Amino acid sequence: EFVVLLDDLGADRPDAAPARALAMAEQLRAALAERLDIDGQRYYASASVGVALAAGGAQTVHDLLREADTAMYHAKALGRNGVALFEPAMLVEAERKLTLERDLANALEHGELALHLQLQLDHAGAPSGAELLLRWRRKDGSSVPPDVFIPVAESSGLIVALGEWVLRQACLAWHALSAAGHPLPLSVNVSPVQFRQPDFVARVAAILEETGAPADQLILEMTEGVMVERMEETIARMGELAALGLRISIDDFGTGYSSLAYLTRMPLYELKIDKSFIRDTPHDRDATAIVQSILAMAGQL
Repeated sequence: EFVVLLDDLGADRPDAAPARALAMAEQLRAALAERLDIDGQRYYASASVGVALAAGGAQTVHDLLREADTAMYHAKALGRNGVALFEPAMLVEAERKLTLERDLANALEHGELALHLQLQLDHAGAPSGAELLLRWRRKDGSSVPPDVFIPVAESSGLIVALGEWVLRQACLAWHALSAAGHPLPLSVNVSPVQFRQPDFVARVAAILEETGAPADQLILEMTEGVMVERMEETIARMGELAALGLRISIDDFGTGYSSLAYLTRMPLYELKIDKSFIRDTPHDRDATAIVQSILAMAGQL
């Protein structure tokens, strides 16, 4: 990380300072993006630039650097290799995420998280399995939706510990259901961040051994986003999971990865068609055609 200090940007026209600062930041970003030739090899670099303006004498050096840093991370979040000007709302959002991250870690430690089972039914309406859904209810009774806390867990890395806890609880839940006379295959969502951990397969194997849960009664659900990067590594890792006896499902199928080539190379058990196609079926002819095509393809595979 580097800091660039620009003097007298608004000495003649204070209202022009933001535009001048952004123009200079863009020049820096463009210069850093130029090709580099080193020892006959060609390299490219990119930069995310955050811009903060000194507004009178109220700010300390620390304040100014924090604002520039916050804007830089905002530029990264927008896709990297860009420029962002600090706005107070950015700091509010960053502090909100930091607070939520801390609260989530405490929730995991103090038992505020719970798993709910959503039944899966076969064509006759009989239970054929269940999906585990993670819920967070604070001590004060308020709830935090998964679409709020899961992204925070992923960006902070807490999703790894959270994912292991969910998998262990799934194993224990299977035993409880089996003891009650209702053994059912259980589906568990796996985050791409969790799946990419080098020791993911070893950790899964350790949890299975620790709990004694049968591997063939657990289904690991992943989104198509897992397929986008490092396909060979993904295929190899899925093969290791399948060798343990686990089954693998692709969640929200039909909305993510554009290539279907991976379907023939991965040890997949199940495709879960995205709800956007199911919602208006059979009244929407286009959606129905897509669903029928997926069913036919899955049947052939």
